[in-house]
Amino acid sequence: MRTMRTLAVATMMVLLVAPNVVARGVMGPDLAEMVNLAKEDELIPVNVVLREQADPGMLANLTRGMDRKTRKMAVVSELKRFSSEQQEVILSYLELASAKGLAERVTPFWVLNAIHAEVVPELIDDLLFMDEVWYVESSLLKGDPFPAMHSTLTAASDTAWGVLKINAPAVWLDGYTGDGIVVGIIDTGVNYNHVDLADHMWADPNYPNHGWDFLADDDDPMDTAGHGTHCAGTIAGDGTADTLTGVAPDAQVMAMRVRTVADSTAENQVWAAMEFAVSPPLSPDNGANLISMSLGWFYTWDPRRAAWRTACTNVGLADVPMIVAAGNERGMFPPPNDLRCPGDVPPPWRNPDQIEGGLSAVISIGATTIDDVYASFSSQGPVAWNIDPFYDYIYPPGLISPDVSAPGEDVLSLRHNNNTGYRYMSGTSMATPHVAGTVALMLQKNLLLSPAEVDEILETTALDLGDPGKDNDYGAGRIQAWEAVDATWPPDRPNVRYRTIVYDDTAAGNGDGIFDPWETVDAFISLDNNGGQDAETVNVVLRTEDTLLIIEDSTASYPDIPMGENRRNDADPFVFSADLLTPEGYIAQVVAHITAAGGYEWDRSFQVQIGVQPVLWADHNIGNMVFTVTCIAACGHTETDSISMEGTGLIFPKAGGGNLLKIGSIWIGNASSYVVNRDYSAGNADWQTVVPGGWLRLGATLFSDQDGEARYEDAGAPSPKGLSVEQRSWAWADPPYDDFVIMMYKLTNTGAANLGNLYAGQFMDFDMTVSNPDDDLGGRDVDRNLIYMYDTSEPEYAGIRALGAIPVKNLTFIENALYIDPWGYMPDSYKFQLLKGIMGIPEASTEKNWSTLVSVGPFDLAAGDSTYVGFAIVCGEDYNDLLTNSDEADSIFREKTGILEEMTPVSPPTALSLFQNVPNPFHTHTSIRFVMTRKGELSLKVFDISGRVVASLYEGSASEGAHVARWDGRTDEGGPLPSGVYFYSLSTAERTITKKLVVLR
Repeated sequence: MRTMRTLAVATMMVLLVAPNVVARGVMGPDLAEMVNLAKEDELIPVNVVLREQADPGMLANLTRGMDRKTRKMAVVSELKRFSSEQQEVILSYLELASAKGLAERVTPFWVLNAIHAEVVPELIDDLLFMDEVWYVESSLLKGDPFPAMHSTLTAASDTAWGVLKINAPAVWLDGYTGDGIVVGIIDTGVNYNHVDLADHMWADPNYPNHGWDFLADDDDPMDTAGHGTHCAGTIAGDGTADTLTGVAPDAQVMAMRVRTVADSTAENQVWAAMEFAVSPPLSPDNGANLISMSLGWFYTWDPRRAAWRTACTNVGLADVPMIVAAGNERGMFPPPNDLRCPGDVPPPWRNPDQIEGGLSAVISIGATTIDDVYASFSSQGPVAWNIDPFYDYIYPPGLISPDVSAPGEDVLSLRHNNNTGYRYMSGTSMATPHVAGTVALMLQKNLLLSPAEVDEILETTALDLGDPGKDNDYGAGRIQAWEAVDATWPPDRPNVRYRTIVYDDTAAGNGDGIFDPWETVDAFISLDNNGGQDAETVNVVLRTEDTLLIIEDSTASYPDIPMGENRRNDADPFVFSADLLTPEGYIAQVVAHITAAGGYEWDRSFQVQIGVQPVLWADHNIGNMVFTVTCIAACGHTETDSISMEGTGLIFPKAGGGNLLKIGSIWIGNASSYVVNRDYSAGNADWQTVVPGGWLRLGATLFSDQDGEARYEDAGAPSPKGLSVEQRSWAWADPPYDDFVIMMYKLTNTGAANLGNLYAGQFMDFDMTVSNPDDDLGGRDVDRNLIYMYDTSEPEYAGIRALGAIPVKNLTFIENALYIDPWGYMPDSYKFQLLKGIMGIPEASTEKNWSTLVSVGPFDLAAGDSTYVGFAIVCGEDYNDLLTNSDEADSIFREKTGILEEMTPVSPPTALSLFQNVPNPFHTHTSIRFVMTRKGELSLKVFDISGRVVASLYEGSASEGAHVARWDGRTDEGGPLPSGVYFYSLSTAERTITKKLVVLR
C-alpha cells in the first residue's frame, strides 16, 4: 500500500516527510542540469507524469458495442474522470504553491495522466517525493522537430506528382474527396488564408481562426514557419491558385500550432493539441476525425517514450487514428533506434508479418521517391519497446517500422507566406499528409472505420516494395489511394472480420492451450461485425494450401452477429492437426470464407501458428514485476557478461521500478565434481536446452495468468548424468499474487544409474541498486524459508522462498568479493558446500555486494524417476509487504499443487497420448501419432473385430517425444485389408490405449 504524505505551506512550500524517506519519482537529466543552474525563485517549465495510467483494456471493454460518437465521448469522459481523481493531491499542492508565487501555468492533461507547470526548483524536489509521481522532466526537449529538405524546383501546374502517384484522382471520380472529414494537423500552424485552403478550414464559432495556438495560448494558429502549411496543402489543397496539391481537396483542416523554436519543442503543447483534436474544450463534440503529425524526437533527446505510447493509445481508443512521420535520420542511429518518437509507437493493427506485441494508434509513415524507392533520408526500423511498463517487441527482431510509405521527396505544396504560392519540400513530414489525405477519403466512405481497420486497409492494399511482405524500409509498401478506398466497405451493411483464435487441446493434447505439432485441437475463431447492419446466418469454411496444417473439420455455423459485437463458434468447433514433422513455431496461412444472409460474403486471411517460436528468453510481465526466464536455467539475464547478456532482469515495481537482479539459476548437484548451474561457472553452459521441444514457451494460462515452460538437461556439464529439467514458471496479473513469480522444476533422471544425495538450490545475485551493488543488506525468515535483500536508500525488497515438500538445507548469503570476483566465477567445490549447507553466511548486516541461495535436499532419483522442487521469487514495497507476498506465494503454490501431494518422486506412465489416425476413414494410407513421456518399450498393433492381430506396426524401444507410424492398410502378410472397422492398440508396460479406425476400399 502506498502512503499519502502531508503537504504544508509556510513561508515556503515544503513537504513533510519522515527522516530517511527517499524520492520515488525520477528526475530527467536535462531538468537536473536546469535545477543546478537556476536561481532560487526562477520558474522552470516541467511535465509531471503520474505512475498510474488509465487501463486501455478497461476502456476498450467499457466502450465495446457503442457507436463511434458515443464511444469517443465515453472514452474522453472516463479519461478525464480518471486523471482528475489521480491528480487531485498534486493539483491541490500546486494550487497552494501558485498562491505563494511558486508555480504558474498549471495545466492538467487527460490524454495522458500528467500535469504541466512552471515551478521554482524547491518544488521539483517536493514533487519527486510524492508517491503518485513517476517522473518530473523539463517540458522542452532539445532538437529541431521539423527537419525537412527544401528544394529549389519551380512549381508546376495541374496536379502534384505525389497525388497522381497514389492515384487519388481515381477516388475523386468515385465521389470521394474528403468532404465532411476533419483532419487535425499538429504542426507549426497553418496559413488559413491561402486560397487553396481558405474555403474548407475547420469551422467552429468558438474558434474563429480554425484551431488553437498552443505556444502563445491563443486562438490564432497562423503559420510563421511554413512546415504546417505545406503539410496542410498535401492533405487538402484544392488548386484554386494553380496546382492541385491535396489528396482530399474537400477535407476540412483543423490547425494546431505548437512550439517552433529550432532548439526545443514542448511535449506538453503537443499533448494539449492531441486533446484539442479529439475534443476541443469549448466544443467537445466537434473534434477531428484523424490526426496528422509530422514531428518527433530523436531518442538521444530522451523523450519519455512510455508517456507518448500511453497518450497515443488513448487517442486511438477515442477512434481517432494518428498518422505520424517516421523521421528523416536513416542510418544516423543503429537499429532499433533510427525512428523518432512518437513515430515509433506501435500501430493499431498487427500485420501477420509482425511478432506479437501490444497495439496503439500510430500509423508510422516512411517516404518514397517518384521512382518508388525509399528516400535516402527515410528512417529505418525496427523498433524495440523493452521499456517500462510495456516490455514487448524485444529486439531482435523488434517491431517492423514504418507501417506504410508515401511520396516524400520533392513534394510540391503550399507556401505559408504567400496566399497563392507553392514550394517544394522533402521529408517523411511530406509523406505523412499523403497518407492522412487517403485516410480522409476512406473515412468519407465509411466513418465507422476504427483505427485498426484504417491501418489494415492501408497495409493490405499498399504496393509491396522491397522485400516481400512488411519490411523495415517501406513497411507494408507505398500506399494506393484508390485500392484503399475500394477496400473500404460501405457503412450500411454487415462487415464480418476475423478477430482471434484459441485452441482447446485437453482431449488430445497437453491442455496448455497451444496448438503443438503432435496434437489434435478444437479451434474456436471469434468474428467481429464492424459494419452497420447485423450479420445473420453466418457460416464459415476454412481453406489452406499448406500441407503441414491438416484441417480435419473445416466448416462451422455461427450465431447471428449483431453490429458492433463479436461471436465465436463454441457449439461447432473447427478441428486442426498437424504433420509431426512441422517445425516449432511454424506459421500456416489460412483463408476463412465467410457468408451471411443477404448474399454477403468475405474472404478473411489469418495465420495459424503450430507450436512456439524458438525463444531463448522472455519476460513474465503480466503482474507488478517483470522477470526474465530462459530455456537454459538462467533467470534475469542469459549471461553474467554485460556485453553478451540478454534479458531484462527483475524490474519492481513494473511501473517506474529499477532492475534488482543481475543473474540467477537453478543449482543441482551431489558432489563437488557434479554441480550443474548456469550463472557464475567456468564454462557457464552446464544446462543445455533440449532440442527440439525445449525452447521457452510463455503465455499459456493452465496454472496461472502467464505460464512459462522450458526443458533443459545437464549435457553441458563436465560429467553429464542424464538429469533433465522441466521448468515451469507462473505469474499472475492481479493482487494479491502480482508481486512474485513461482519457479517449479520437475527433475527427471533419464540416465541408467541412480542419482543419490542430490541437492537443489535457487541462486540469485540481487543488486538492489544497479548504480552501486556494493551497499546491499539482507536478512532471513527461517520459519518462512525466506531469504531477502534490500538497500537502505531504496524501499524495495526482493527475495527467494523455498516451496514444496523437500526440506530446506541452507538459507545463505554469498559474499561476491570472496567467492566470485577472484576468478570471475564460483568454483564447483564452493557451490556444493553451499548446497549441502557446509558453508553459509546467515546474515548480510554489512553493506556489500551479496548473492543469495536457498537449497533443499538431500533426495534420491532412481533411474527413470522424477521429483519436483519449487521456489518463489518475491518482491515487496517494504519489509511487511515482502512477508505478505511471500505468504501469498506459498498459499497459491499449495493450491496449485494439490497440497503438495504431487511433489513426491513419481514415475510417469511411459505412453502419454495416442491420437486418432489421420485420415479416418482411409483408402490407401493413414498416420497414427503417439507421444512418449520417456524412453520405453512398446508395441503398436491393429486388430480386427474378432480380436485377431492383422498388422504389427511397431514393436521395440521408442525414445521420449512425438512419433508417427504410417500404415498402408496391408496385413503382416502383405495383402490389403478389406473395408471394415478395425482397432489399433498401443501397449507399454504400464498401460494399453485402444482406438477405432475405418478402412474404405
